[in-house]
Amino acid sequence: MMRDKLLNHAIRQAYGDTLASDQQPAFVLYLELEPRQVDVNVHPAKHEVRFHQARLIHDFVVSALTDALTQLTPESRAVSQPGLTVQEPPAQPYRHVVSGNSRSTYTADRRPSDTAVKQELSYWQSSQSLAATTQAASPMPAITQSPLLITKNRYLLLQGGDDIVVIDLLPTLGAYFAAQRQPSQPLLLPQRIALNAQQCRLLTDRAEQFNRLGFDMLLTDQLLIVRAVPLWLRNTVVSQWLGEWLQQLCLQPVDDLCHHLLSMLLNANRVSAGAMLESAPQLLSAPEWWVSAPLQLEATLNSLTEPKQ
Repeated sequence: MMRDKLLNHAIRQAYGDTLASDQQPAFVLYLELEPRQVDVNVHPAKHEVRFHQARLIHDFVVSALTDALTQLTPESRAVSQPGLTVQEPPAQPYRHVVSGNSRSTYTADRRPSDTAVKQELSYWQSSQSLAATTQAASPMPAITQSPLLITKNRYLLLQGGDDIVVIDLLPTLGAYFAAQRQPSQPLLLPQRIALNAQQCRLLTDRAEQFNRLGFDMLLTDQLLIVRAVPLWLRNTVVSQWLGEWLQQLCLQPVDDLCHHLLSMLLNANRVSAGAMLESAPQLLSAPEWWVSAPLQLEATLNSLTEPKQ
C-alpha cells in the first residue's frame, strides 16, 4: 500500500463537489507504467513513490476520473464523447462541469454508483482501442497506383501504368480530412497547455469544428488538457504545435481549420506527408479527391533522346 500526495490531490480535484466537506473518496486506482518512470522508497517508517512525469500523471488521473464521474446521469454521457469540454472556474474550491448545451451539477450527497463507474471504465478502455478497431474494420482497398516518392514534404508522384501523376497532398488531404468526422486517438498521457484569454474564446466559439476534426479536450479557466487528437496526428508532439496553431488562428482567423493546420505542420516539417498519407490509404485509389496534374513524361523523354545541336 503506497501513499502519494500527488495522486490524492488529483483524486480530490476530480471528485470536486461530488463530496461533502466531511467525506473522503474511496477508490481503487490502477496505473500501468514502465518501471523506469517510477522511483519507490520503502523502509519501516514509510512507503513512498515518486513519478518522473508527475504533472502528466496528475493530469491523466484528473481527466480519467472526471470522465468517470460525469457518467452519473444520462444527460452527462455527452461529456465523455470526443470533443471540447469546458470546465468553468469555480466560485468556491470545487468545480462545476459544462459541455456544450448539457449541464451536470453534483450535490454533496450524490456519490458515484458502482454501475456508473463500471460503465465509464468500459467506455475508457474501449476508447483506447478506437483507432485500431476503426482501421481493422475498414480494410484497405486494392491499390492499382504505385507511389514513387514525395518531394518537398508535399507533392506525391504516383504511377499508374505508363502515366505519372503529381498530387498536391496539402489540399488533397485537407479536403479529405475535413469532409468527414475524424476518429480520435486517445493520448497515453493527456497534454497540459496554458492558454491566453483570446485562445480560450477561440476554442469555445469554434468547439464544433475542433470536435469534428477529432480533438478531445478539457478547458478549465485558462488551462487546456488535450486527451485525444485526430488519428492522423497520433505521431506528433502536441505541445510543440497546438499553442502556436491556436495563436495563429487568433491573429489570422480562417474558415478551414484542417487546411490551416496541415499547412503549418507540413511547411515546417513537423509532420511527414508520408505519415499523413498512411492515415488515408484510400486516397491512392480515389482520384476524385486529388488535386493533381499529369507529369509530361513523354515530352521529357523526347528531350533526352533528341540529338544535341
